[in-house]
Amino acid sequence: MIKIEKWVEEKQKGQKLSLLKSFLWVCSVFYKGVIGFRHLLYKCGIFSIKQAEIPVISIGNVVCGGTGKSEFVAKLISDLKRDDLAIATRGYRSKRKGSSRLVKDKEDGDEPFMLQQRLPNTSVIVGKRRELSAKLATKMGKKAVILDDGMQYLRLKKDIQVILMRADDLFGGGFVPYGMRREWLFKLQSVDFIIIHGVTSSAKYELAKREVMCYSRAKCFGTQYSLDNSNNKLQGKKVGVFCGIGNPQAFMRQIENLGLNVVKKKILADHQKLFGVEAFYDACKKLGAEKVLCTAKDYVKLDEKEKQFVFPVKISMNIVFDTHCYEELLTIIDNNISVGTEKKG
Repeated sequence: MIKIEKWVEEKQKGQKLSLLKSFLWVCSVFYKGVIGFRHLLYKCGIFSIKQAEIPVISIGNVVCGGTGKSEFVAKLISDLKRDDLAIATRGYRSKRKGSSRLVKDKEDGDEPFMLQQRLPNTSVIVGKRRELSAKLATKMGKKAVILDDGMQYLRLKKDIQVILMRADDLFGGGFVPYGMRREWLFKLQSVDFIIIHGVTSSAKYELAKREVMCYSRAKCFGTQYSLDNSNNKLQGKKVGVFCGIGNPQAFMRQIENLGLNVVKKKILADHQKLFGVEAFYDACKKLGAEKVLCTAKDYVKLDEKEKQFVFPVKISMNIVFDTHCYEELLTIIDNNISVGTEKKG
């Protein structure tokens, strides 16, 4: 599956209009129709929408990966400063099968396990049926559930909808597999907050915001990745780098910001694990590298022996534009939890 995704991505980047790209476009039209028909079935009541007993906050996007959803979920929970929240995630490429369950280890998926490690006071629940995950969270006494990558999950009613969009590619250039979009843009009308992620200047943020406002009246704010101060000891060093995330360019820009001399790098498909870590480390050392770096998401995929060869670069998400809208989001979530608690009482 990973090889297919990487192959499609390479063909999307091709500059010449070819028969293959025409075929991808035809497939994208079919995919677009299937998504639209699915929305129609829910709108007509043919498929039912479940209501959770606790507030549901959905964090999602309109394109495939690379918008920083998991990083934002981690920031949101940290800033809410509550220990009565749960995260419900599908557990993409989880090796462990079964119904909704608490995350145990990386067999439940690399992103859920990473979130569990970063947020030890938050229950991370994995399962395809997110309404069952919300029910489990309720039984555990949680006051709200946050859906990681929840926009396309129509079976569960959301109380607050937040989506992230990449500043450098807001709409994904067409539906998959021709482009990276996986959602109709009319869905932006039902969104409460839109995060424009990866903005590099106020002017570019305002331009992206105007484009988004053509489709939605949601409140917007802008975010950027920033490096944790613990990474400062890496400055000036020769390093090797590998990463398997949805937007590797953003990670590589952060590496450049550290002023590092990258002697060897390897870009993998999103969620792909690097095999042959020790061999990659040896190759980097021969080129003079002092360390081999990766993202936190890549690091959790490694076994204990492999981790001794790799240093995870710590990155956080900062709110840089329209910060008052982010503060409003935090307030609205707290208010929804208070109202939900009163109703249950």
